[in-house]
Amino acid sequence: MRLRIRPLGYFLRFPTFLKREEKRERSGVVVVNGGDSEVKEHVDVPSLGKTQVSKEVEDSNHPNSNNSEPEEKSIATSSNLKDDPILRTVTVRSCIAGIVMAIVGGSVAQLFIYKPVFLHVPALFVQLLCYLIGSGLSKIPGPEWWNPGPFSSKETGFSAIMAVSASIDSIAIYMLCAQDLYFNKPASAILALSTIFSSQMIGYGWAGSMLPSVALIKSLANKDKVANDQLKFFKKSFWAISIYEFFPSYLTPALQAISPWCLTFPKSQSVTQIFGGSQNLEGLGLFSMSFDFAIVGAGSLYTPLDTQITQWIAALISIFLFMAGYRFNWFGSGLGNNFPLFSADLITSSGKKYNLTSAVFPNGTENLASVEGLGIPMMPTATILGKSFNCAASSAAVMATILYHWKDIKSVVMRSKSGGAREDPHRTIVKKYRQFPTYVMLLIILAAGVMAILASHFGHSGLSVFGMLGSLALSGLISISAGFLFASTGVVLSIMRKGLTSGGNSVSHFWFTTFASTSTYQCLNILKGQYLLLSPMSVMTGQLAGSVIGLFANYLVMEIIMRNQRDVLLMPNGNGVLTGIHILSYQSQAISWGVFARRLYLPGKIYSVVIYGTIAGLFAPIPIYLLERWKPSVGFKKFNVSVFFNALPDLGGGVTSGKMNAIALGIWAQFYMRRYRRKCDVLAAALLGGTEITIMILLIFFQGGAPWKLKIPFYFLNPDGPRDYCEVRP
Repeated sequence: MRLRIRPLGYFLRFPTFLKREEKRERSGVVVVNGGDSEVKEHVDVPSLGKTQVSKEVEDSNHPNSNNSEPEEKSIATSSNLKDDPILRTVTVRSCIAGIVMAIVGGSVAQLFIYKPVFLHVPALFVQLLCYLIGSGLSKIPGPEWWNPGPFSSKETGFSAIMAVSASIDSIAIYMLCAQDLYFNKPASAILALSTIFSSQMIGYGWAGSMLPSVALIKSLANKDKVANDQLKFFKKSFWAISIYEFFPSYLTPALQAISPWCLTFPKSQSVTQIFGGSQNLEGLGLFSMSFDFAIVGAGSLYTPLDTQITQWIAALISIFLFMAGYRFNWFGSGLGNNFPLFSADLITSSGKKYNLTSAVFPNGTENLASVEGLGIPMMPTATILGKSFNCAASSAAVMATILYHWKDIKSVVMRSKSGGAREDPHRTIVKKYRQFPTYVMLLIILAAGVMAILASHFGHSGLSVFGMLGSLALSGLISISAGFLFASTGVVLSIMRKGLTSGGNSVSHFWFTTFASTSTYQCLNILKGQYLLLSPMSVMTGQLAGSVIGLFANYLVMEIIMRNQRDVLLMPNGNGVLTGIHILSYQSQAISWGVFARRLYLPGKIYSVVIYGTIAGLFAPIPIYLLERWKPSVGFKKFNVSVFFNALPDLGGGVTSGKMNAIALGIWAQFYMRRYRRKCDVLAAALLGGTEITIMILLIFFQGGAPWKLKIPFYFLNPDGPRDYCEVRP
């Protein structure tokens, strides 16, 4: 293979470069085998017979398919394959739209790490805004390199890939913030940027895959009546929620949580534990209401009804489990030892906050003398039950993948390089386009691995070179199954692996988990361009560019928040606007697994139920699978075991005042909006996106993100304390 080195000036000749790519695209001819038919480029495919697309339609209805996101269903249900090789992908306007939304998406994703309610940037919101920006630019007259025609689906897809890649929150941020906040070890700019960048780049070397959304992009580009209606609906919903969110987030924060019980009953911890939910880890939020969409969330608008019913059942059961465990002092971590119901802190055996800075040296190793006096750390019953359920959910997902998708796994492993009838027809089409070289993938892995090792060394992580290599290898193994198991399995398995096999260092555990887990998230959208029929070179270029932009956006927001709001992040529950609870939770997990894992979680130890939960999760799907095979007409397949386990800890953390609203919203969406389900996804994207943009504007210009702050005086809709007027534990 001969490598041609081009001068920089060649790539700066933007119009010529694009025309060269256009000629390359025109020269290809595609044949898609679909049952007994052959389809060439530029031809619609109304039916593909028993191909991968139809297979995905069947699997999307399966109880163990991951169909909780609207993006994942739209591709599988799209039966129309149409490619126009003449359409350009990388244009000036698609780059501008992608860069603008990458900056916005990366900033918003980073911002919500410090918010009481953690939200992801919705991909549909990013796609719609990319389309709106690109369409606006297309109306500006100019030469062909600026305005080659209407803003196409491929341009929208490229800009959206860039923006979504920047909008992935980096786990490395948690590690950097935790070391700065709790051990006073701030990382230099070069070290921080190198750590974030290398952890993200590793993921692009692994071939993970996941079905994302493309149907909306194509419908927008077609500009039919349905697409125009969706776009108008999106604009109205977006502006309405953007204006409304100023009230619960700034002017009337009491609307975030309304608890009639805390307002009428005498103040007590028991009432707060059952009915409170305005703050993180305050209570179960039973029968509370919230009129803040950031707290209610958009999941109920698109999550299938069967999945929501499973989650409701799990929530009901978890209420009894949490309260029973707390009341009867399970694991010695309940009411009998004066423990809180929920807490992100590690706790002493007497129920007081564990002194982490005394028990663990700044280098992450154990202070034996201090631990001898303090004892080993403990956690509330609800926290331990939540860990057990999460482990059970991950192992149940692994077993369900084997039981229900064994044929798919086998076909992928046994399939020849030429593909065949089972090859994804989208992949068949994009083979004609310029491929991203395999050797470049290997160079990315090598360069990112070297950068990770250097960052680990100069960051005094305590993680050996072989430990870092093991972390990178584990990230590759996890990425292979990411399409089936999503990211939750990767995080849990990597934490357990390091904690149970290392010598006990929380800092090295930080680094191991960061590089074993972050890369899984980065590779989940690697096939987005394939389903939009973009060239692999364009897809990888967009992802790499978006990640670099997101890197600087993440770091800038982190520096601003850490510099201006450090004291707030160290407060137990923050100030209602910002909180360090997510960073504290990550820190506590790193110490419990990295330093004390062998004394807490191994068989025979106080919290061995966590390990047993993993084993139980492996066997849990088997009875449901056998019952379904025995009586398929009964509907056993509607019960998703991994979803059930994953939903059990939902009320055990976070702000819970919006749970009842979410249930009501789900019922309304399923039984009323269902006839307009094509708009449900658009509504979810508009509501969540508008909410996030308003919250970002408020934080920067009004709530202290910048050096200044405009405070609203305290009054009955802006209380000086919990928003729901519940009593909180000091």
